[in-house]
Amino acid sequence: MANYDAIGGTIADAYDEGDNPGKKKARKKVSRRKCVYCRPMREFEKGQWEANFSGGLVPTYLMDKATTIIPPLNIGAEYRINEKFSIGATLGNSVSKSQPQSISEGVLATWTNSHFVLGLRPGIHVTRIENWDFYGGFSIGLNYSNINGKVIENINGSAAASRFDLNEMEGHLGIRQHVLSPSFFGYTGVKYVINPKWLAHTEIGFGISFFSIGVDYLLN
Repeated sequence: MANYDAIGGTIADAYDEGDNPGKKKARKKVSRRKCVYCRPMREFEKGQWEANFSGGLVPTYLMDKATTIIPPLNIGAEYRINEKFSIGATLGNSVSKSQPQSISEGVLATWTNSHFVLGLRPGIHVTRIENWDFYGGFSIGLNYSNINGKVIENINGSAAASRFDLNEMEGHLGIRQHVLSPSFFGYTGVKYVINPKWLAHTEIGFGISFFSIGVDYLLN
């Protein structure tokens, strides 16, 4: 007797050459492996709370040729109203230092800007692709800058300018030490599910940084 076994879910035919040579016996069907739908590692549902942290790669003060002292950092939280809509809040901070500028004959100075952004962020989400979340929205809030100037060089070798002189010069240059202004900008990004608790995300917007990457953590 020669038996031909099925491999990988094919049909197996058996022949009994001893009793009925050349006659094919009834086909024996081998059960096929069923294709099982794999659920996403994490589903986006109503009532989820996420904490997020990100770092900016392109500071908003890059165009001013400022030197970055502390890179743009963001912390925030997000609540899922449902699968498609969310509301969140974020706080960002960066510290940068301007290039030396001449404020008087022979006197150079720099300014350090500690910049904060506080925003409320409604968002829209598209989650049709498993483990991916494409999102966008806008942020509305406040910008705050704390600016401190410092005389760094006196080319002529005379006595350094006093703080009073620098304050007066800042007035002529239109530099204010404390600046509070409204903030409104759009953003768009994408998140990828690493596991049921963690996501990685990348985002483009005009907040504390033009481009940022970070992680999100599910709190509930």
